[in-house]
Amino acid sequence: MHTVSVVFGSKAAYESFMSGTLGPAIAELGDKAFPNPPSVSTFEVHRELHS
Repeated sequence: MHTVSVVFGSKAAYESFMSGTLGPAIAELGDKAFPNPPSVSTFEVHRELHS
């Protein structure tokens, strides 16, 4: 099992990536993409710290 973490600036940016980039790529792969749908977890960031 692999874990991929990605941070988007907004929910709209995430949805745009999923529908415009990742979704079509997965659809193109068909049965070769994933044996089961991936688990997706979302979290809101309330505070960002920059150094």
